[in-house]
Amino acid sequence: MRAPGVILLFFLLLLAGCSSPPPLTAEQLLANPGKYEGKMVAIEAAPEPGPVRCTLMVCSQENPCCNSCGSSLVIKSSRGDILIEGGSCKGDECSLSCSPFAQGEKASISGIFKASGSGYAIELQNE
Repeated sequence: MRAPGVILLFFLLLLAGCSSPPPLTAEQLLANPGKYEGKMVAIEAAPEPGPVRCTLMVCSQENPCCNSCGSSLVIKSSRGDILIEGGSCKGDECSLSCSPFAQGEKASISGIFKASGSGYAIELQNE
């Protein structure tokens, strides 16, 4: 018969091997993008709107925010932007709201990392 301590140690080691690695930062991810290409990653970041595009209607003083606007949702870093595929921002020239992550609020973002000649992206996975 095995000692209870040995069995407990075995299960603790088993659980330790199943835990997720800590989330990366954008800088860590883009320092070696080839290492993560095509793999599931978790990144801690505060997403922001990418380039904003708006309709070009002339707005009245009564309705100064009459144009519809939208943008992608990105993670900005000194090494480049990471597009969040499956995220977007919508609103008008006065305000945007983003989903599935709030603009500027730190979040844990998980998905498949993609690196190509045109840039970087994280493809969100449906849960």
